[in-house]
Amino acid sequence: MEMFQKGDKAHLEAMNKMQEMMQKPNAMQEWFEAKREEFEAL
Repeated sequence: MEMFQKGDKAHLEAMNKMQEMMQKPNAMQEWFEAKREEFEAL
């Protein structure tokens, strides 16, 4: 919230992407799966 209040561009862009993904039923699930795979690869 602090970064949002400061108008941090990177955080605002990330928030917009997340909001877009939440509008599509499978987009969030696919994003989480990709992040999980990326994490496990480490």
